[in-house]
Amino acid sequence: MRRIMRNTICFILVISMVIGMTSTSFANMKNMVGDEDNSRFLKLEEEYDKIYIQNNDIMVSAFKNKGKISVTTASTPEISASLVCSEPMKCYLSKDSIALYSTASGNYEMTVQVGQNISDDIELNELKTLMTINNRAAPIKYTFLYELPKGYAMMNIEEYLEGYGNDQEKIEFGDIRNVVVIIDENKNIVYTIDDMNAVDASGNVVDTYYMLEDNKLTQIVKFSDDTKFPVVLHNSTHPDYDKTKYLNKSEVKEVRDRYSGSSISMIASAFVALGVAHINNPAGIAYTIISTVIGAYDQYSYKTWDEFYVTMVNNPRYKYLRTITHYHYHPGKRTYYPTGCKYAFVKE
Repeated sequence: MRRIMRNTICFILVISMVIGMTSTSFANMKNMVGDEDNSRFLKLEEEYDKIYIQNNDIMVSAFKNKGKISVTTASTPEISASLVCSEPMKCYLSKDSIALYSTASGNYEMTVQVGQNISDDIELNELKTLMTINNRAAPIKYTFLYELPKGYAMMNIEEYLEGYGNDQEKIEFGDIRNVVVIIDENKNIVYTIDDMNAVDASGNVVDTYYMLEDNKLTQIVKFSDDTKFPVVLHNSTHPDYDKTKYLNKSEVKEVRDRYSGSSISMIASAFVALGVAHINNPAGIAYTIISTVIGAYDQYSYKTWDEFYVTMVNNPRYKYLRTITHYHYHPGKRTYYPTGCKYAFVKE
C-alpha cells in the first residue's frame, strides 16, 4: 500500500475561497434539500439511473444512490469513481448543475460540479469535488473505487516519474507530491487528481492524506480536539481533452496575419477568440482531413496558414477550417496547456 502524505502548507487564499464557498452554501445543502419549499435541488426520480451534470468539453454523469461520478471527454474514454459508503445515499441535482450526494445519517455529504480553469484567457473545464464532514460521528476514511478503461493504470506521480517519466517531466514534476495520475495504454498521463485540502469551520488546516492501493484511493482525515465542524475537503480532477473550433475564411486569414509564427498557446487562444464551437447542419457537411505531415513548428508558420487560406479561396465549398486542440493538465503549474492541433477543411 502506498501512502501519499499531504503537505500541511496551504495557501491562505485557497483556504479563504473554500471556506467562503462551503460554510455558506455547501455546508447548508443538506438543509436546502430537506426543505420541500426550496426548489434548488431536485432528487433523482426512480426511473433515472443517472443524469448528466455537464455536457460541454467534459461529459459528467451522476449515478443515483451510488455515490458514483463518471467523466468522459473527446480524447479520453469513460473513467468513473464511486464513493464506497456503508449507508444509503441519495443524489440530488441543483439547477446550476451541482450534484449532491447526501447520506442517510447526515454525517457527511459530497458535492460534485464542473468548474472552470482559466489558462491564457481560455476557459477550460475541470471536475471539482467537495466533501463536507458535519460532525465527529462521520468516518475518517473515504474510499473511492475507480473503474478504468482496459490498459489504463492509476499511480502516484512519484511512481509515474520513476517508471515512465521523460527527462522534461522529471525536471518539471520532480518536486510535486500528493498527486495521483491515470495513464493510458501508451503510458501517457491522461487524468490528474490533485491533492485534497481540508479546512475546518474556523479556517484551520486539517491534516489529511491519500492512500492508494490498485484502483482504490482512500482519503484519511485526522481530526484534533480543536477541530471545528463542519470540515470541508476540496480538490479538483483534470482529464485531458480536445477543444474544437471552426474558423471561416476571413478568420483563417486573421490567424495567418496576426498569430502565425507564434507559440501554440497563442494560436490556440486565437482559435477560441475567433472561431465558433458549433456549425449549422452538421449532417450535411463532409471533412477533408489535412494529411500533409507537418512538424510542430510548421503548424504555426505563416506558410502553413497561408496555404490554408489559399486553399479556401480556391475552393469555395470549403466553408470552415476545423481545428482540434488537445489540452493537457500540468500538475506543477496547476493549469492546462495545449500540446498539439489537428486540422480539417469542412466542405458542404
